[in-house]
Amino acid sequence: MTEGKTKLWSIFQKVYSSCLLIFCSVVVMGLIANKQTNLSDKANPTAAFVVIWISIVWLTMVEGSIGLVGLGPVNPEIYMHSHPVAYECNKIAMKSDTLDRYLMGR
Repeated sequence: MTEGKTKLWSIFQKVYSSCLLIFCSVVVMGLIANKQTNLSDKANPTAAFVVIWISIVWLTMVEGSIGLVGLGPVNPEIYMHSHPVAYECNKIAMKSDTLDRYLMGR
């Protein structure tokens, strides 16, 4: 693929995945609001909204930490120019024994 086609494909992927994310969020929130899930049927739908959004935020934090585990043993110079944001985040995270503490569960 040429660079122009690659950029266009990347934009398409991001727009398409964002649309799917919004659609799925609207569907799930609608099901909760209409009490068509177990939690919202047995409890207040507000509690179900709070539980699902806390779970989603927690999951994003855990998944972000997994990226640090994967980048730990990789030489940062390899992706310093191609992925500058990942490089800066990894540089901050690797300043101390954060990765070791995360892996040990402390």
